Amino acid sequence: MAVLAPSGAAQTPDPSSSSSTAPPAPTTTVDRAARSELSAQINALENQLTDLDGAIPQKEATVVAAQAAVQDVEGRIAANAAAIEANIEAHVAPQAAREELVLALYTGGPSELRSFSDFVRNGTISGESLRRDRLFQAAEEGARDTLARLDAERVQLDGEQVALQAERDQAIAAVGAAQADLDAAVALRAETERALDQARADLKALLALSARSPMTGAVDYPIRPAIGVKIDNGIDARPQTGLTKADVVYDIIVEGGITRFLAMFQSQDAARIGPVRSARTSDISIMAGYNTPVFAYSGGNNGVLAAVRVAPMISLTEATTPRAFVRDESRFAPHNLYTSTAGLYSAGGDDAGVPISQFVFRQAGEPSAQGRPVSGATINIGFETVTYSWNGRTWDRATNGRPTEDTTAGTVSPENVIVQFTNYATSPADAQSPDAQTVGQGTAWVLTDGKVIEARWARSIATTPVQYLDATNTQIPLTPGQTWVELPTPGNASVG
Repeated sequence: MAVLAPSGAAQTPDPSSSSSTAPPAPTTTVDRAARSELSAQINALENQLTDLDGAIPQKEATVVAAQAAVQDVEGRIAANAAAIEANIEAHVAPQAAREELVLALYTGGPSELRSFSDFVRNGTISGESLRRDRLFQAAEEGARDTLARLDAERVQLDGEQVALQAERDQAIAAVGAAQADLDAAVALRAETERALDQARADLKALLALSARSPMTGAVDYPIRPAIGVKIDNGIDARPQTGLTKADVVYDIIVEGGITRFLAMFQSQDAARIGPVRSARTSDISIMAGYNTPVFAYSGGNNGVLAAVRVAPMISLTEATTPRAFVRDESRFAPHNLYTSTAGLYSAGGDDAGVPISQFVFRQAGEPSAQGRPVSGATINIGFETVTYSWNGRTWDRATNGRPTEDTTAGTVSPENVIVQFTNYATSPADAQSPDAQTVGQGTAWVLTDGKVIEARWARSIATTPVQYLDATNTQIPLTPGQTWVELPTPGNASVG
C-alpha cells in the first residue's frame, strides 16, 4: 500500500516543539579543521627542527669561540703577570747598584766624603773627591731614572692587568651566555622532536579514524576536496555521462518545472562528466556544507554569478578555465559541454577544502536495523516523475518510465535515496528561478537496504551538512555507496 508524503512539512525549526530539539553536531569523517591544524603544526615543527639543526652547530661554534677567547685573555693575563714580575725584579738591580755605589764611595773614599757635614766643616774638596762625587751623582741619577721608568711601566702593567681581568670576566660571561643559548636550543630541539612525534601520532590517529569516505563511507578513499558539477537533465542532454561516478547527486527544480543535477565527486575519478549547464542559487546553499568545494558550471545570469563569486567555493567555468572543459561537437549546444575530475582538480583543487562528513554509514554488509521493506518510491519533482525500484542490492532510477542512463556505466542505481521534502522560494538572483530552501528542517524519507525510514532533516546553518534524523534524534546510517538526494516539494512522493 502506498504511503503519501505529508503536504505540510515544516521547513524551519519550531522552538515550542519537542521534536525541534537541535540535532547533534554532524559526525566528521575527515575533520578538515583538525587535520589542517595538525598538518600546519607538523610543517611548522619540521621547519623549526630544520632551523635548530642549522642553528645548534653555529651556537656550538660560538661556545668554542667564547672559550677560546677566555683562554686567549687568560694567556695575556699570564704574560702581563710575568711582565709585572719582571718589572718588580728590575727594580732590584738599580736600587742595589745605587746602594752599593753609595756604600763604596762613602767607605772607600777620603774621609772628607764620608758625610756632607765633613764637606761643610772642612770646606775642602779634592779633585778626586769631586770626581767620585760626580760618579756618584751620575750613578744615582741613572738609577733614579731607571726606577722612575720602571715605576711608570709598573703602573701601566697594573692598569693592563685590571683591564685584562675585566676582559676575562666578560669572556667568561660570554661563554656562560653562549652555553645557555646552546643548552636552550638543544632543549628546544628535544621538545620540538617530542611535539613533532606527538603531532604525527595525532594526525595518524585522526586519519585512522577517517578511514571511510565522508561522502560514500568507502574505505581507502583519497583525501581531497569535493567537486560539484552542475549537470543538464533536459531531454536533449540524456543520457548523461559520469553520474555513476558521483558520490552524491542532488535533483533540484529549476525554471519551468524542469530539473537539473548537482553531482558531487570526491572518492572516484570520472574521465568525462556532463553535459555541464549553468548554476543556480540552490547550488550555492547545498555546496556550502562541503567545506569550500570546487564548483564547475557553464555560467549563469549576473545575479547568480555575483552570488557564486562571494560563496565559499572555487568557481570554474569554460570562460575562466577553458582547459578544464571540452565541447563535444557530436552534440548540439548548449548540451555539449563536458569536463572531468582530473581537469577540475588541476584547475582549482589546490585552493579547495577537504569535505566533512555528509552522512553516517553502516559497515559494509551490515543490514539496516531500522525501517520497513518497500519495493520502491515515486517522486514527482517539477514536471518529472522519478521512480526508484529496489533490485535486491541498489535502487534502479528511472525518469518518466525510462531508466536513467550513464553513457559509460548503464543504469543509474544508487545504494541510497533520500527524499528531502523541500520548500522553494524565489531566487534572490532571478525572479523566474526557484531557490531550494535547504537550511531549516522538514520531513524526509531515507531509502536504504530495501527499506524506508521516516526521518526529519535538519540543518541549522548553510556551512554544515544536512542531517537525517530518526525518531530518537539520531542520524540514520546509510549503506556505503552512492546517495541520490531528491528535493521535491512537500506531498509529492510516495513509497510502496
